[in-house]
Amino acid sequence: MPYILRNDALVNLLLVAVLLVLPCTSFAAKQVSPGAEFDSGVLQSVHGCELSYEFYHTASATPAATVILAHGFMRDLKSQRGWAQQWADHNIATVVVSFCNASLLNGHHRRNADDLVALRKHLVISNPIYTGFSAGGLAAYLAAMRDGETIGYLGFDSVDSGDIALDTQTPLSVPALFLMAPPSSCNAKNNFFPVIERYSYPLEILDQATHCHFESPYDKRCAWICGKSETAAELVQEDIFDKSIEWILALI
Repeated sequence: MPYILRNDALVNLLLVAVLLVLPCTSFAAKQVSPGAEFDSGVLQSVHGCELSYEFYHTASATPAATVILAHGFMRDLKSQRGWAQQWADHNIATVVVSFCNASLLNGHHRRNADDLVALRKHLVISNPIYTGFSAGGLAAYLAAMRDGETIGYLGFDSVDSGDIALDTQTPLSVPALFLMAPPSSCNAKNNFFPVIERYSYPLEILDQATHCHFESPYDKRCAWICGKSETAAELVQEDIFDKSIEWILALI
């Protein structure tokens, strides 16, 4: 199914995708461990291509939980490494993945969901928490619906596409939390809201956040399209991190 959004949202997402493939200087929300240990690898997609991943480990041999984290439309795992490093520092093991099925004209969110579940099985992860940003939030949502091993879902400014999430007929069977920025064209005017409202999922709107703040490291150029906040990016991302870690630790 094509990646369907309102025209202005699709144009902005494409512009952001173009901007973010250019080299730039980014910064993380708060100090992370530059030497965080991780394993990297590749896995044959359920649908034929080859995806890559990084598995960030905790200092403890027994992590409190394991998160599988999906990036946004036409991005890759580098845009989510900051969260992975910070969570690992707090005893939350995290897997970040670069999808291989998406194109500028087709997000292939269902295929991405298949790959998230396949990666979980490949890494022999028990009780995963599926998490995703933007369109990755949709893929993670679908993965959490399909995978009976999951214990939770965390959405980072999740974006629906072609009413894929809206057309689902049942709610998640596990706890969920949606952290969202106020509506903008970059998050498709919060088009996940009808799903959230239908199933009464917990929702927190972070008034000072923009769509860009849910990537870590934060890329300043994203603000050229999605707008700036009056609050420093470090503080906004610290708030996102604090809320996410509090929810994850409460879940387990």
